[in-house]
Order: sequence, then C-alpha cells, then structure tokens
Amino acid sequence: MYLKILIADDEPEIRRLIFNLIWKDSYHRYLKDCSILEADSSEVAFKLVKSEAPDICVFDLNFSIDDVQSGLNLVERTRRISDAMIIVLTSHESEAFANEALERGADYYIEKNDRAFNERSMLMSVLNNFAKKTLRHRHKNAEEAAPQQYDVKMVLGDYTFRRGISLLVGSNDNIPLSPLEYAFFDAILIHDAHQVDVSVMNATLYEETHSKSPLKNLVSRLRKKIPDGIYIRTVRSQNLQAYFIEGAEFIEEAAP
Repeated sequence: MYLKILIADDEPEIRRLIFNLIWKDSYHRYLKDCSILEADSSEVAFKLVKSEAPDICVFDLNFSIDDVQSGLNLVERTRRISDAMIIVLTSHESEAFANEALERGADYYIEKNDRAFNERSMLMSVLNNFAKKTLRHRHKNAEEAAPQQYDVKMVLGDYTFRRGISLLVGSNDNIPLSPLEYAFFDAILIHDAHQVDVSVMNATLYEETHSKSPLKNLVSRLRKKIPDGIYIRTVRSQNLQAYFIEGAEFIEEAAP
C-alpha cells in the first residue's frame, strides 16, 4: 500500500534534492516504499494530478521568474479535483503569497532555504506526517470494509492507553488527557514503542491539534500525570533529540 508523491518544481536540482531525501530516507517510517513523480511545469504537474492521482503534492509557488500566479492556479485546480495533501514551497520573494495558496487549497507552506532540504527538516517531518495521515485514512476505509482483527494498546503500569480514547484507563480510576496529551501518546503508539524525534513530534502535535504549545511544557505536565514506575525519557545525541516511554508495554490484542 504505497503512496504517490508528486514533486513539481522548475529547478531540476530542487526536484532531485527532494527525490533523494525521500528515496534514501531511513528515518521517517511513513515515507518508505513510496512512488515519486516529477514535473517541471505547472501544466505537466496538473496532467500528472489527473492521470496518476498522487496522495501528496509538493508544488513550487514560482515556476518562472515573477510568475507566482501559475503556482497559485495549480494549487486551486488540483484542489478542485483531488483530496491530495498539498505542500507549497515559497521563495523569500513569494512568501507573501503563501496565505493565498492556503486559501486556495494548500495544506502547508515551507520557505525554500538551506535548512528546508535535509533529512531532519520541517519538509521531511511534514511529508512524513501527511503520509501517516493518508495511510491512516486508507486503513480506516479498509477497516470499514473488513474489520481489523487486532488492535495495539499501551500499558502504563495499572493504566492502559488505546487509540480513540482520551483517557488513561485504570482498574479503579481514569486519568483524563487533553487533546495535546492524547496526540503525544498516540504518536508514541504509532511508532511502535520506538523513540520519536522532537521535530517529528512537534509536527505531529501541530497537525493533530494546531497547537504550538512548547513540547517541553507538555512533557513536564505528562510526567506528573503518568503512574509511578513509568518515565518519559529524553534521548540526546549529536544530531538527535527524541522521546520514548520507559516502562510501557505494547500489547497486540484481538479487536472487539
């Protein structure tokens, strides 16, 4: 069940850079095994939208010098016929048009700069989270057609976290979770107990709740809520800062 990602930019080096980031990526799990399409103009891009039905589109807002309108029109035309996730790339000169792109149907915009195109960049985090959202939607549709046989729960001492329930459910009492706290636990569960990078977690929380609340404050609150013997740990290395929950068990069980 692979994803199709369309990259539309008139600069071949930018297309190749994004292509290589996705193709060689070993960090963002939801971008694995995707199919990548490329277009060097808005017209070619729109033809691919119609013929290939990509799941995620990365559109340059400037397809030629002083021409933002073609990029804006591409966003609007795509949104009319597709529910694909749309990310627009803006140069410094076209950043003022980013809000118009959002009004016309884009889901996110990112400014082109040196930091935008690396493995741990916001672009890669947003792509990963859009991929996750798309795959979740597919799985949900598949479940409706054929009910899922197994669920995964996270056991935290005497409490249990399950997707779709904004509580830590205990045998004697429940601990309520805010939308932001629920999204944090859900991100941990989605990653199957593996550590979740801070940039990925921030992008996930923003996507799920549109909150820019500092992650450090959220983790501090959660550490006070979770039961004794369970710890939210921080992993740090030269190029990585991530979170995982020590003492949690991840159990697969038959779905009701």
